[in-house]
Amino acid sequence: MPPPSGPPRPQPPFPPGQPRPFRPAQPQTYRPQPAPPRAAPQRYLPPPPHQRGGPPTQPVAGPAVNRPAAPAPDPAPTPEQEPQEPQEQSSASNSNSRLLASTGSIAVATLVSRITGFLKQVLLLTVLGAATASSFTVASQLPTMISELVLGAVLTAIVVPVLVRAEKEDDDGGAAFVRRLFTITCLILGVASVIAVVAAPLLTRIFLPEDGKVDAELSTSFAYLLLPAILFYGLSALLTALLNTRGVFKPGAWAPVLNNLVVLCVLAVFWLVTRGSDEMTTGRVLLLGLGVTLGVVTQAATLLPAIRREGISLKPLWGIDARLKMFAGMGVAIVLYVLISQIGFSIGTRIAAAADAAGPVIYQQAWLLLQLPYGILGVTVLTAIMPRLSRNAAAEDTPAVVDDLSVSTRLTMVSLVPVVVFLTFAGPQVGHALFGYGNFGEADAERLGHAVSWSAFT
Repeated sequence: MPPPSGPPRPQPPFPPGQPRPFRPAQPQTYRPQPAPPRAAPQRYLPPPPHQRGGPPTQPVAGPAVNRPAAPAPDPAPTPEQEPQEPQEQSSASNSNSRLLASTGSIAVATLVSRITGFLKQVLLLTVLGAATASSFTVASQLPTMISELVLGAVLTAIVVPVLVRAEKEDDDGGAAFVRRLFTITCLILGVASVIAVVAAPLLTRIFLPEDGKVDAELSTSFAYLLLPAILFYGLSALLTALLNTRGVFKPGAWAPVLNNLVVLCVLAVFWLVTRGSDEMTTGRVLLLGLGVTLGVVTQAATLLPAIRREGISLKPLWGIDARLKMFAGMGVAIVLYVLISQIGFSIGTRIAAAADAAGPVIYQQAWLLLQLPYGILGVTVLTAIMPRLSRNAAAEDTPAVVDDLSVSTRLTMVSLVPVVVFLTFAGPQVGHALFGYGNFGEADAERLGHAVSWSAFT
């Protein structure tokens, strides 16, 4: 039988039914395979503060090993909302340091001003005596009261905030606003001075009753010479406010010192001319009246160099700014307050003048003595903090405004309470020590001391 066609069948490796023979395995040569490429090590970088709590940050290649991801912290505010406490605390600390430095420099000038002013009053009583000093005191109060009533108090209380707002809002930094304000101030004060001089006899009668014991005719003669100072009192207040908005406090603080020095020189000359006599002649009235007015002119003129250094233009510019109308509206309340205070002072002066020839001067000197500690301590703090307070108010930073008011109140109270207690218990001794000599007399000095003691807490 012929073999089948086709490819041959594969034979089994060993016959069926027989065990498989043992064959040793062939040795295999190890051939190393190239390692697969490794990714570069990655370094873990923490997310920036404003992204903490958001999606995980992608690792960045670097030489360090990977670190396990930390649990996401609580969401933090965005950069616009993130509080900058250390920076704010540092800024507030620097601001308070500048406030204390400004307060210290102003306090020195204010202290010198109050001391020289007090010496001026003591010398005035010593030279003139009680009766003549009362006539002069009534006349000397007229220009200060009218200037405060017309514009002085408004300029002191409101002009700094308005100037700061104009400096912030206007493209020229408030230069045009300052020029308009200066022009209107000069016009109002000039007109008020002329009217007051013409009405001098009527003004003196407001403070002196017809049947009083103070020489009203002598007081009117002094008033004619002193009332032109209304213009210069107002200009001094305005120029000081302009400098305060620029952070320049020293010229305004030292200007009253020069005023007092001029008056002290005039009183010294008056003492040499009169040689201790209390008789008043026309020449002596002119010397005393014009000399005191010259001191006020000097006070205003000494501020002009500082105004020039700061580049403040005072050229006349006519026109009404919208903020001037707002300025006038806010000033109504202050004028009303000043008017009520002046009415009370005029009533007190009339009562004192009807009781005794030395009544008005005792009343005024007691008031000035009580104002001495407040003027040195309280006014100093308020003057230094007013520009910062105005800027915070313009920026609508209410917490900063509250903090400024709190700081100024605490400083004022802590410094004034011990002085008030001392004057209450030692008023008569203070009166004897300060005024119990010269033409004033010990009896009048004792009455003045009792007035200080009973009025210290006011």
